[in-house]
Amino acid sequence: YAVVARIDEVVIARGELKGMGAERPIKAPVSGVVSGIPVTEGELVTPGQVLIQFDPEVNTERLRSLGRQKELESRRLKEEIQAFEAREDSLQAKLNSL
Repeated sequence: YAVVARIDEVVIARGELKGMGAERPIKAPVSGVVSGIPVTEGELVTPGQVLIQFDPEVNTERLRSLGRQKELESRRLKEEIQAFEAREDSLQAKLNSL
């Protein structure tokens, strides 16, 4: 994103949010770029309330990239199968000529 906007500071970290009082572990099911935190420190939250928003564009681009990789791998495997089948036919023809 440095191409789009100026970045003053970048921090990469792993961690957990910790609540005050009755603490509950908070973990994200996926990794990503945080685009927003719609709660403030000390705010009471309810079950199911959104605490962190992830940038969907990062995951969308990753999904596109994985789709392209899948397509390329699928083509490669089809070509490999065709090569094995051609080799099998060749060997079978040699065996039949014996």
